[in-house]
Amino acid sequence: QILIVLSHHQHTKQHQPTANCPTLTSSMPILSDPRFKEKDLQNELDSMTPRELEEVERDKFGTNQPIVETPEMLDDALEQLDEEIQNIQEREAYELAIVMCPDYVLSTQFRLMFLRATCFDATQAAKKLVKYWSRKVALFGPDRAFHRLSIHDMDEEDNLALNQGGLRALPERDEAGRGVVLSCRNLWDNRRSHRNSMVRLLWFVMHNLVEGDVQMQKNGIVSVSTNTLPEHQITSFDQKSLRMCWKDANEVLPIRVHYNHIFGNATFLAPLFREMVFFAAGNKKNRARCRFHPNNSLEDFIADVEDYGISPTNIPTFMGGSSEFDYDAWVEELRNEEN
Repeated sequence: QILIVLSHHQHTKQHQPTANCPTLTSSMPILSDPRFKEKDLQNELDSMTPRELEEVERDKFGTNQPIVETPEMLDDALEQLDEEIQNIQEREAYELAIVMCPDYVLSTQFRLMFLRATCFDATQAAKKLVKYWSRKVALFGPDRAFHRLSIHDMDEEDNLALNQGGLRALPERDEAGRGVVLSCRNLWDNRRSHRNSMVRLLWFVMHNLVEGDVQMQKNGIVSVSTNTLPEHQITSFDQKSLRMCWKDANEVLPIRVHYNHIFGNATFLAPLFREMVFFAAGNKKNRARCRFHPNNSLEDFIADVEDYGISPTNIPTFMGGSSEFDYDAWVEELRNEEN
């Protein structure tokens, strides 16, 4: 499982927030009447069956067992996937992809990513795969869409976002063998004109993690977000860019999001995050896999994430961890390798 860690860290460049990007400061009033309240989430949890709640707990701690794959089972699943794709009427981008890059689109390795992301639900996998190509063409354009995603498909703004490190894969997996992705929310470019750059960065990071890594595909994704950096505050917060990323992660990309841990200052961010969770998560099943953890310091954050199997040696030093991983060198090495 891939673990997404979302945090809030001061951007090196200060951008003026737009009307749609509220500024959070120490004087900002608390959102005392959010549209989606704690009791609403609790009511949804209370309506779930014991089996559904047990599945939520397994997803939270990474104790769910991957599906046993046999050659016969995989052949049957791929055949069902093909049948389900044919039942989808609007699949123009997918059909064009078959013409433009048939070896990639029709490869077993590519198609199995979508089946594993949906626990071999062929209907859902087909929907995801067809949406994937429509979204990829819209996001990257036809010149960059019809091949395996590469760092060279990133434009200048995308590369600036990559260099900034606001969304990155951490070097180690957690105790359950899940991958870890760190998103530092204040390292995102929150200007509305740059929303697509952050979404393209999400696509690149996820592809770089799962494509070619069968074990990562089998295990899925967990999200962890935090704003516990004490000397910083959120200078702008573009809710739409985050919703766009959540939508692609849940509905388009060949990944499975297992759980969303949200760490932060309860006074200022709990109500805001509850509303974001409500709209971004999209449905009761996803919302049941979201939890807000109030804490106010890096020490609290490190202690809390350790409870979920993330070692401090995997967390960057600016977030209170002790990782010695050189992110800038990794990005440079990746560019040189693909050259």
